[in-house]
Amino acid sequence: MTINSTLDSIRESFGRVVYTHKTHQKMIDHLNSRAYWIKMSNIVALVLTTGGTLTPIFDMIPFKTSLIAFTSAFALGVAVYQLSFDPALEIEAHRKCAKQLWIIREQYINLIADIKDARLTNDQVRDQRDALVAQLAHVYQEAPDTNTKAYKAAQKALKVNEEMTFSSKEIDQFLPTYLRETK
Repeated sequence: MTINSTLDSIRESFGRVVYTHKTHQKMIDHLNSRAYWIKMSNIVALVLTTGGTLTPIFDMIPFKTSLIAFTSAFALGVAVYQLSFDPALEIEAHRKCAKQLWIIREQYINLIADIKDARLTNDQVRDQRDALVAQLAHVYQEAPDTNTKAYKAAQKALKVNEEMTFSSKEIDQFLPTYLRETK
């Protein structure tokens, strides 16, 4: 049974899924960080505004009034931003997509293993490949957009930090002694 080109195609799809999955994970990290700093900015602005509103009662210096007006406007701007662009909804959309991609990624790994073990006929391989492509099409159609920053972070995570790879020794540490490859 020779299915080299089909296996190559499946491996290529697997690689794209790995990158897309990791990109969505990095997008979640980026959005969580942004949401944190927006909340902190809002808190600081509200503290300054609240503290500043008490100051004019005791001291009517024009500069302080301008500062109070500025911090009030900033606090309002942050609040409007939070209401307009809800990061929590965006984070949840990326999280849902990443979970769906994780399942498909694992199915690709198992399909590649089955092909290498010659457990499937050519028709079964093609059927499973086509089913995975259909699943991916559905996930990608519903997926939120990512950005270049998230992709570059995913690229670094996968290529430099090797976040998707394990040595045999690392895997053996997770397994009971009797299932380990290296004893």
